[in-house]
Amino acid sequence: MIADGSSALLKGRLRRSALRELRSISEPQRQLAQDRIPALLDELLDQLRPRVVGAYIALPTELDLQAWLRRLAVRGIEVALPALEDGLPAMRIVGSLEHVETTRGLLSMREFERSNRVDPRHIELLLAPGLLFDRAGRRLGRGGGFYDRLLANRLAAGATFGVCFSPQIVDWLPSEAHDVCVSGCVTETRIERFQ
Repeated sequence: MIADGSSALLKGRLRRSALRELRSISEPQRQLAQDRIPALLDELLDQLRPRVVGAYIALPTELDLQAWLRRLAVRGIEVALPALEDGLPAMRIVGSLEHVETTRGLLSMREFERSNRVDPRHIELLLAPGLLFDRAGRRLGRGGGFYDRLLANRLAAGATFGVCFSPQIVDWLPSEAHDVCVSGCVTETRIERFQ
């Protein structure tokens, strides 16, 4: 852990570099990853057998899970998606994923009103986005702190896995006291456990 302000500067540089790399992934590479991820996520479901899965709403550089999430209801699994509730991160159980309205990675106000709040500790598997992850489970997000705050509320709860392209897993990332580690990552090539 880096104790001084240099951690924030280093994280900023790493974020900019990671975003450049993610934007440079070709459409065929992105589609190949998108096609492979669902089978690996199904494997993770078979291992963990969660009743409630929390997931993210993909931004343009992230792997999109919406098609896979729609299939979870068939398996009797509830899906929770991110929202802001009184300015704080929250997860909401959504009934249908067919036409979910979103705004910048969060449920729209209309969807928020049609969904039910879930305590983050009741989410048995949380799939989190990130720009980079390291093999110790550290996650570098976009810098807003949404998932750091959400993960802090899940300590000792179910498993948390990042979902990313394999080059997003690096050997080391700086960390600060508020950073919370993930259990592993699902990439287009494998499920990798960190802890």
